[in-house]
Amino acid sequence: MRASFQYAFQPLMVAAPPPPLSGGRASDLPPKEGPRRMRSHNRRFICATLHALALSSVPGWLLPGAAIAFVTMTQAATDISTGVRARKVTPGVVNIPVVEGGAARFTRVSTADGLSQSRVSQIVQDDRGFIWFGTQYGLDRYDGYEFKVFVHEPGRVNSLAGAYVNSLFKDRSGMLWIGCNRTLDRFDPRTETFTHYGVETDELANLGSTVVHISQDRSGLLWLATATGLHRLDPTTGTIVHYRHSADNPGGLSTNDITWSGEDRNGDFWVGTADGLDKFDRTTGKVLLHIPIPDPKRVAFFEDRFGQFWIYHNLGTGLALYDRASNTLTKYSFYRQEPSPDADTGVSEVIEDRNGNLWLGTRGLGLLQFDRDKRRFTRFRNHPGDSHSIGEDRVIALFQDREGNIWTGLHSVGPNHFSPDKSAFEVFKHQADDPNSLSVDFVNAILEDSRGLLWLTMTG
Repeated sequence: MRASFQYAFQPLMVAAPPPPLSGGRASDLPPKEGPRRMRSHNRRFICATLHALALSSVPGWLLPGAAIAFVTMTQAATDISTGVRARKVTPGVVNIPVVEGGAARFTRVSTADGLSQSRVSQIVQDDRGFIWFGTQYGLDRYDGYEFKVFVHEPGRVNSLAGAYVNSLFKDRSGMLWIGCNRTLDRFDPRTETFTHYGVETDELANLGSTVVHISQDRSGLLWLATATGLHRLDPTTGTIVHYRHSADNPGGLSTNDITWSGEDRNGDFWVGTADGLDKFDRTTGKVLLHIPIPDPKRVAFFEDRFGQFWIYHNLGTGLALYDRASNTLTKYSFYRQEPSPDADTGVSEVIEDRNGNLWLGTRGLGLLQFDRDKRRFTRFRNHPGDSHSIGEDRVIALFQDREGNIWTGLHSVGPNHFSPDKSAFEVFKHQADDPNSLSVDFVNAILEDSRGLLWLTMTG
């Protein structure tokens, strides 16, 4: 709830939040298929249309506008040329509100504190509790007070292979893996030395083989995403297996431009490509299921504690919810008007805190929290002049440490962190861009009148 302050002897007015949308929790958002299979495609389409009309009548949309959800009813079909299950799409629109938040208190970290470079796109925590930042100039270790920076040192073979850290991952054994330039490095925190791995064959080593994402499956194998294909690394032997697009294998990867990979709770393996998200058979190298969300920068998924399968990507609307049971995809947008599909306006990262709240790092709207009960998003954005607001609205990385603090990597300033747990106090301050905020921050006295209204006297 944000307070609206009025002056010229008018009483202080508190703006009420918009009413929650009708219905149950967030787990009810995707339309569920009934137990009877009765003309399912037409029935689901009619239900989605009625649902959209009902929700669109809810008042109270707030700037930066309403979040627009495009409900996509899908029906499985078979592409004869590849054998991969494709989709037929019938779109609809659902509106979900976005409200402003202001209770979070962000702490900023900068180069003045010892950070080697301000743009942090990768954040992990090691087994000893250190926070690691991947920057454009080195790998930084932070103990909460001081930094230790690891950079490439010419002539020292066990130093970091390059300067620009494109990917960073901690495996289950506690080792750190770093993708920089065209080399994969393994860092041993005990000896503080780097071991280098050449990912690509010699003829492809200079053709975009930089590792942009690293994941680990339940068998312990590492999966490396590059622009020259998907690669599997056995960390115990160092053996690398390559998976590539091939015209001779039409049921395989549709492109070599791989941006992400990950395993869901069922053990299914998913690959994000420039063409969308693919369910991938690691034994045969075949694509079992293709979700067409073209995005050359990144397409990924996050599975929350309720089994919700969120798909996020950098371009366009940036967020979708896929119901694997009903084969339904619901796309969301946080803009009043749908952005261009190739606009860098989507979602960089999704995490879930230990309280079950979803947090989304957006490419220009700040940090969003999904309220499951009220079925809306709360936005935390930069307020010029407020050093405890988020440093900027372009969030490129999200991470929660073992104490529950959430870290944000930002596009042009240093990382921020905050506690998502609610404070006992809510602070009201002057905001230069909010005419309904306090006129100044210096409050001399407060009086509550007989009607329960608060009157403030201020200096300034």
